[in-house]
Amino acid sequence: MGRYFAVDLGAESGRCIAGTLENGIIKLDELWRFPTQGLKIRGEWKWNVYRFYEEILKGLRIYADQYGPELDSIGVDTWGVDFGLLDKNGTLMGIPYTYRDKRTEGTDALLEPRKKMLYRKTGIQFLEFNTLNQLIAARRQKDTQLDHARELLFVGDILHYLLGARPVCEYTAASISMLVDTVNRKWDDEIFEAYNIPVELQSQISFAGDTVGTLRDDIADQAGLKRGIPIITPAVHDTASAVVATPTEGENFAFISSGTWSLAGMELKQPVNNEKSFALNISNSGGVLGKSLFLKNIMGLWIIQQCKKQWNRKDPGLNYSRIVEEAQKAPKFTAFIDVDDNSFFAPEYAGSDCRIPEKNKSDPTQRRRHRCNQ
Repeated sequence: MGRYFAVDLGAESGRCIAGTLENGIIKLDELWRFPTQGLKIRGEWKWNVYRFYEEILKGLRIYADQYGPELDSIGVDTWGVDFGLLDKNGTLMGIPYTYRDKRTEGTDALLEPRKKMLYRKTGIQFLEFNTLNQLIAARRQKDTQLDHARELLFVGDILHYLLGARPVCEYTAASISMLVDTVNRKWDDEIFEAYNIPVELQSQISFAGDTVGTLRDDIADQAGLKRGIPIITPAVHDTASAVVATPTEGENFAFISSGTWSLAGMELKQPVNNEKSFALNISNSGGVLGKSLFLKNIMGLWIIQQCKKQWNRKDPGLNYSRIVEEAQKAPKFTAFIDVDDNSFFAPEYAGSDCRIPEKNKSDPTQRRRHRCNQ
């Protein structure tokens, strides 16, 4: 019987899951769930990856208590675009920014002269929080870490690294950075040079299913696990992991992967980065086994997650089931909001005041202002 330990990190919560495979049947057991929301430090939104690491260690201890010391592999998937930097000694330099931090505001304008080149090479939709935008923002802020760093790792890759893996970037996570050529699946030097990003940051790219190291002996000993457990990278981008697990036997299907974001699209054999897809700003992110995910980001559960966070201050016992029940009782179509309005993007605004955008106030359907904290 195969035994596996998976970590699935979302922007609201993370979970540690034990998977067992016997006679072709996989069984999943959620061992541990924990919050992952961003941490505001001196006005900047960061991911406390060290706390995520501690939560994973707790999950490993729970696994050992329930299943014993035997384990066949470990792997982590997460959201995309956010990253950390390692110095020449392999030490993580600070902690990663979240993609919702406001430092990337205005960076899209800096991409405008090269937009067609960027899309032709990477096939990635233009979003102001993309990895490329974050690096441009760091350069604009004269962040000296860029000039002293020797590796760039995405959040899932950082956690693999802390657990004992080599410093590598898994392809599905790297593919959505707007730094990777969608055809040859390698870092694109021209993009790095165009935006004064050191090519030294280009970590080795791995692929889903690669063994990238073994669990550190000290972690195994503390958890009560055997030594030498392989770290096998999944599709680190959680959307790619979700799509490859879609229970379909055919090739002609569409998917919606829902969480903080909803990503709607199709799994294709080749990327589609032509004039029409460029005009529609559709993305071609990396899939598993050479596939490409032709998809679009649309608003998911982010706003309701942030509203719940606000409501829980007055009602700690409020859960999503109760929110759904209350929503079903509410009068229909009495208030409308534009969920894609930029005012909902930042954490400090999304749950505090669902503003009706000025451009919609003349619309007769936009006649009620709805405050999430009432």
